[in-house]
Amino acid sequence: LACTDKGECCHSQCLGSCTEPNNDMACSACLHYYHEGRCVPDCPRDTYKFEGWRCITMDLCSQVHLPGDTHFVIHGGECMPDCPSGFTRNETNRMLCNACNGPCDKPCTSPVIDSVDAAQSLKDCTVIEGNLDINIRRGNNIASELESFMGLIQKVTGYVKIRHSHALGSLSFLKSLRYINGQELIDNMYAFSAINNQHLQHLWDWNQHNLTIGNGRLFFRLNPKLCMSEIHKMWEKTGITVRPEEGDFRNNGERASCESHILKFKSNITTSHTIKLSWERYRPPNYSDLISF
Repeated sequence: LACTDKGECCHSQCLGSCTEPNNDMACSACLHYYHEGRCVPDCPRDTYKFEGWRCITMDLCSQVHLPGDTHFVIHGGECMPDCPSGFTRNETNRMLCNACNGPCDKPCTSPVIDSVDAAQSLKDCTVIEGNLDINIRRGNNIASELESFMGLIQKVTGYVKIRHSHALGSLSFLKSLRYINGQELIDNMYAFSAINNQHLQHLWDWNQHNLTIGNGRLFFRLNPKLCMSEIHKMWEKTGITVRPEEGDFRNNGERASCESHILKFKSNITTSHTIKLSWERYRPPNYSDLISF
């Protein structure tokens, strides 16, 4: 037990020392909790543990808040900054917590994701409130790292923009993304945009991935290794009812082997030094996209 300077025993709830013997109001510090001038073994009824050492009322807890005016919650007899794992704030009374049915939603706002370090801010986030803008110009073999930080994102309320992200070969790191609501659109038209991604070859495995776009269209441009078949498949799978307009999908796939066609040869002339071949003229549907043979 703690003692006074004269060697007299302090109250059992005192920690360290006291100014009077056997007095729970004379402790230098409390062994458990401090409430209305006394050291107590537990917080009384209608009060809540706060910061691990004192008891406060619900009214006082309601006045405590984090930066950004996010108020504390009451859970398990404690006044704490947020609900613990497995619980989420009650929609009616934001000071109370409800148990989640399965994994809890964790809403977040996203900065521009221009590096793996920036992606770390989205760890455990399931809902992006606003837009998801990815612009990762440098990096090698970063897909697994991005998945560890962004792999739980299920919904984006605004739009998704992938631009100048030369480190990305696919979007499979967004493995849980199921909804793009399109509450805000790029140029008031596009819910998803991919522009100038030099190594982007695949989007998702559409045999295993479901994605719904609630509002808006798709825009793809300057993705030289992304075949048009990938783009059309996304358009078909995401539930967009508006037909793509001319210019929505331009300059994609010109550096990829996307389709093969058999050329019909008309003649084959062989000499001792040369081989001369001629074939029927090949004119693809989008002839303006044909660079050369």
